[in-house]
Amino acid sequence: MEKSEKIQELLNSLPDNPGVYQFYDAQALLLYIGKAKNLKKRVGSYFNRDVHDNNKTSVLVKKICDIKFIIVDTELDALLLENSLIKNHQPRYNVLLKDDKTYPWICIKNERFPRVFSTRTFVKDGSAYFGPYASGRTMHILLDLVHKLYPLRNCNFNLSAENIEKKKFKICLEYHIGNCKGPCENLQSEEEYNANIALIKNIIKGNISSVIKEMKSLMLSYSEKTEFEKAQLIKEKIGLLLNYQSKSTVVSPDIENADVFSIVSDEKTAYVNYLRVINGAIIQGHTIELKKKLEETPEELLTLAIAELRSRFDSNAKEIIVPFAPELQFGGAQYTVPQRGDKRHLLELSEKNVGYYRKEKERQQSLVDPERHTRRIMQQMMKDLRLKSEPRLIECFDNSNIQGSYPVAAMTVFIDGKPAKKQYRHFNIKTVEGPDDFASMEEVIYRRYKRVLEGNLPLPDLIVIDGGKGQLSSALKSLENLGLTGKVGIIGIAKKLEEIYYPGDSLPLYLDKKSETLRIIQQIRDEAHRFGITHHRKKREKGTIKTELTEIPGVSDLTARKLLEKFKSVKQIKSKTLEEISEVVGPSKAQQILSHLARLLFSFLFFFLTISKALAQTDSLAIDANTTEGIHQDSLKNYKEAIKYYSKATKANTENANAWLYKATDRYLLGQNKSALEDLAMAIKVKPDFSLAFSKKGLIEAAGGDFKSALADLDKALSLNGENLEALVQRGIIKNKMKKHKEAIDDFNVALDIKPSCAEAWIYRAKSHNDIGDYQMAMIDFSKAIHLDSTHYELFKFRGNTEFQIQDFKSALEDYNKAVEMNDKDPEVYTNRAATRINLRDNKGAVEDCNKALSTDANNPKIYNFRGTAKSGLKDYRGAIEDLDKAIKLKPSFSAAYINRAAVHFAMGDKKGACADLVSADSLGNDLANDLIDKYCNIKQK
Repeated sequence: MEKSEKIQELLNSLPDNPGVYQFYDAQALLLYIGKAKNLKKRVGSYFNRDVHDNNKTSVLVKKICDIKFIIVDTELDALLLENSLIKNHQPRYNVLLKDDKTYPWICIKNERFPRVFSTRTFVKDGSAYFGPYASGRTMHILLDLVHKLYPLRNCNFNLSAENIEKKKFKICLEYHIGNCKGPCENLQSEEEYNANIALIKNIIKGNISSVIKEMKSLMLSYSEKTEFEKAQLIKEKIGLLLNYQSKSTVVSPDIENADVFSIVSDEKTAYVNYLRVINGAIIQGHTIELKKKLEETPEELLTLAIAELRSRFDSNAKEIIVPFAPELQFGGAQYTVPQRGDKRHLLELSEKNVGYYRKEKERQQSLVDPERHTRRIMQQMMKDLRLKSEPRLIECFDNSNIQGSYPVAAMTVFIDGKPAKKQYRHFNIKTVEGPDDFASMEEVIYRRYKRVLEGNLPLPDLIVIDGGKGQLSSALKSLENLGLTGKVGIIGIAKKLEEIYYPGDSLPLYLDKKSETLRIIQQIRDEAHRFGITHHRKKREKGTIKTELTEIPGVSDLTARKLLEKFKSVKQIKSKTLEEISEVVGPSKAQQILSHLARLLFSFLFFFLTISKALAQTDSLAIDANTTEGIHQDSLKNYKEAIKYYSKATKANTENANAWLYKATDRYLLGQNKSALEDLAMAIKVKPDFSLAFSKKGLIEAAGGDFKSALADLDKALSLNGENLEALVQRGIIKNKMKKHKEAIDDFNVALDIKPSCAEAWIYRAKSHNDIGDYQMAMIDFSKAIHLDSTHYELFKFRGNTEFQIQDFKSALEDYNKAVEMNDKDPEVYTNRAATRINLRDNKGAVEDCNKALSTDANNPKIYNFRGTAKSGLKDYRGAIEDLDKAIKLKPSFSAAYINRAAVHFAMGDKKGACADLVSADSLGNDLANDLIDKYCNIKQK
């Protein structure tokens, strides 16, 4: 009989019942074992189509020469039988369970006066077994607890009633040291011993709360009988139980008995994590690895894992928490797919565990077999990015400039997914003028690959362009000119949403945010950005003189050198009068230099408001001589003089809205907020649609803490001009202060859509991300801000705060140092730098920073707390106590200061004072204080 005829006969003979089927080849070798709800339909599905989704399935079907089956009552029985047969026979095409360890159990022996011990051998002799325990350490901690609570025998004597009556045994050392109560000589009754065993079983099962409740009742009973020694022993045991219970991961007491499962998988492997929850605490956790062989779905793999793990850990929980519900039900248990709350938290915890397990496996694999690890990543990248070959050699390009000045580009190289820093290259843009990223990218790509072709160097497998469709199109032009179109893989990556763009495709590809492919693409992109910024910064530093002096018409290198020799810096030159500069270069050149620098400085003075923007909105109003002279005085920072000229201008023409606005701005800079608001009211009266006046008014009101009025004025400014950057950024800052972080980020996003080069929007969006704990996005925003403009001290102050939050204290210190160089009047920077130095154990420097902070903010309890902590590190305990006393006096609810003062008292040997401080901190709700009281003070807590 031909093979096809035989198979057809076998298929016709299959029943419609649930069961397990087995496929054999021509040599009667078992190939595959499967389960089915309907044997006829399931087995037939292998043979009723010519092409399968998976090549391995096609190969399997070709090899099948015989089919056997076993009928069972239910689909669950089929699953359990399948699982058992797979473990026994391990067929080639079945999922391979990579978990061949033997795990320990806790055994309560089936005997008179049962022993409690650990074992790796499961013997069916009526003994009670608990486990298995994936962590031997956890099991031994539990056994130690049991033996501390209840003295049990550890000998293997046959303590039958007859043997004890005949006095065959003598008490041993264990009895004398209190580890056993001597049941061998009938010194402990069987009834008492078995009662202890019942309690032990509850503890091992995780039912600790019921045991504690029973023991408390017994303790009170002894107390009422005035048997205080026995009551004290019970109290000590309760303490041991509470201590053990506190070390369990407590989720919620409402979740009494549940199994939690989560799964992650790739093409070849799946990992399933299991957490066992009893009385709101996780008492067991385990992860298994499943090697895929055919086209198993996540649902099939999760079902198989649930059956295996519930059987292995002998679980009969009635609730199974899963990311999705499989079709198969397990004996009365109900599936829960939580969306929020404690159960969702449990599922996320399980997902973190399985994710960590997977990463650790991959890390070990990369250490043992790095080439195999690399090959796997390359294969995954090739598939994810739809490439024709593995991207072994990747080159990435990024541009860097500030408004077209010092344009540079950088190329970074990754080989086998790792940086090849010796092959990184810098490019100085030669043919492009002004801020043109597209033309710059076109030039760099052309120069790079022309050189590659001329030198017969290897072409990359993939080119990554930092940017969206525009930059990618520019790069493609150069490749087309060099005849490389289609010969090299090329993609663009846009920063905002990490979109991947392909040539000729307007729709982007979105990769999984957690995928290795996106991580490597982001890493090489960030490297290019870092490498380019470093080169750009060095070039800019070298060319600062050229930008601000030698590029002024009529000013030569010699003239610039004379000025710098006289005044030391460009900053000093800007502050000098016309007469002082004329003494060096003559009145004509002095006038040219001051006029040029005045334009630059005035743009900087108004952090968000620029003259060009103001004039663009008030172009119908003439700028008279007095207003012009006021602008000149502003450039010299002579704000009082400037106000005089603006006053003359408004007196001569009360309709001069510009002059009212500029006068208000100068008064704001001098701290005359009330007068500034009056001037702005006049500007608005003259020109009711003056958007910039409303935004400046909102800024001043915000500075005074009147956020409600400020928001109203900023909303008005934006209703008049939706592209008013100052209003957008200032409104975002206010909303962030009001804890409306999402709305703040929306405002910054709109500002960046209008002007992507607005450094202030990047800085304050970064701060918003930091305040909501999204430190990764904050650092990305800071990088962009630095890329655009690194002259704002807030940039380094806020980035230092983010680095402090992620405990990168060295980087935080560097940024705080830069912030102090730019502005040495901000007490908050000194305070934060002090906290950083304390973490770096530079207590002397921390004290100095606190002193500087207190010179301008003398009533800040936070500063006194830090200075007291730093002085304690220097062993100046008296000074530390004085500072911490001051902090508590200024803020009586400052629980952290109480704890720090307690630490100083302990260091001085004043335990009474320390414990008093801890009690004060505990009364303020500080959980750490409560733990310290229990540990050091021996004080009875209410």
